[in-house]
Parts: sequence; C-alpha cells; structure tokens
Amino acid sequence: MKSIVLVCTVVLVSSLAPVSASAAPEARQRSQSLFLSPMGEPFRAPINEAYPSRQWFDRADANHDGALTREEFVADALRFFEVLEADGAGFITDGDVTRYEHEVVPELTRLKSGDGDDVMVSEGGVGSGHHRGGADPYSSGGRAGGQGVPRHSDEPTGQINATTRRDERPEGAALFSVLPFPEPVTSARSFYGQRITREVFADAASKRFDLLTGKATVLKYADLPLTPVQPRTGLQK
Repeated sequence: MKSIVLVCTVVLVSSLAPVSASAAPEARQRSQSLFLSPMGEPFRAPINEAYPSRQWFDRADANHDGALTREEFVADALRFFEVLEADGAGFITDGDVTRYEHEVVPELTRLKSGDGDDVMVSEGGVGSGHHRGGADPYSSGGRAGGQGVPRHSDEPTGQINATTRRDERPEGAALFSVLPFPEPVTSARSFYGQRITREVFADAASKRFDLLTGKATVLKYADLPLTPVQPRTGLQK
C-alpha cells in the first residue's frame, strides 16, 4: 500500500511541473495560438497576445501600405515555397510534404491521428474539427466567421467551385486558416499526381487571392475573414 501511494505522488508532482525551455516543440506549442497563411505557412503567438494572422499580413505587405496586392500575395507564397522545397528537386516532393506535416506544422499530424485535444489555440483549446462547445463558426451563411469564404471541398483538386460542399465543418488546417483547405500545400495541385512546382504554387496563390478578395484589387487586414478558432482567442483582430 505504501509503495502505491508513493508512485501516485510522483506522478502528480510531475504533471504539475512547468514546461521548461528545453521541452519538446509540441509541448511548447500547446500554449500558443496558431494561424496558417492562405498557403499554409504557420505563425504562432502566446495565447495572451494578438492573434498571429497579423504577423503573416505584415510580412506579406512588402511596402507596408496596409494592403496586399496580388503581386505581394504571390511573392509571399513563393517565399514560403522555397522553405517547403528543401531538397532541391525543383518541386514539392512527398518528402517535403511529410516534413511540412510532421515538423513545420506538427499540429496537422496530431489532428489526423485523432490526438487533437492537445492543439492549443486559446485557454480553452480546441480538439479536432468538431468544436467542443460554442457555435459553429461557419454557421452564418456557410462562411467563415460570418464573412469571406465557404467551407472546403472534398473534390480531388481541392479547389473551391460551384459544387463545393457547404454542410461540413472545417477540418485539419482549415481550423487555423482563412481558407477551407484541410491541407493547404497539397491542395495547390490542380489534379492528382501533378507536381507542385513554383509555377503551380504561384497559380494556386493567385486563385486564393481571388477567393479572399472577390472583385477587389487588394486585400486589407480588416477584410481578412476570421479563422474558425480565432473567436476563441478573445483577440480577434
């Protein structure tokens, strides 16, 4: 009996210990909010600071005039392409995708495995695409945050068009993005098996710019839709 009590005491003390600076990246990310750019680049911030969508916008806004042009949007996408295309093949390989999902944005792998309860996006956290508590953020007219963009498509191309399903909740990367792609890198393809070259990635970026702007020629931060998890942070813009 005494040995059992001793073991339980050790486990309790360990569970209350703070996360050290040398802790695994996955553990540190649980206390951060996550934003994925329209092309899938991750931006993180402590949960008590402004939502990190602003980090992406300010970086992409090359001339700092408060508005993203198509050229700036595509240039930012190609900068991220160079980060993704790490093996010098000239296109995003399966290995690059694996590294993206396991190392660059490991939250995606944890969500795929069903171990999404540790993906922190606010003090309350969010698990998978089933939104524990609160209203469906896509419930207002089928658009994210009541504005902007419809739900994701499960079509092979991953592109949003007239047949896009609107009766689904966001999944995977779509939880943390202003666009509804569960995997934003591989959905840059126009068809299965297509190599994601610089040109393909740039073309996908241009199409996603149109999705976010409609008939407008620039994208302003105030017009950026909220991500599904963003209202839970308390700092929406």
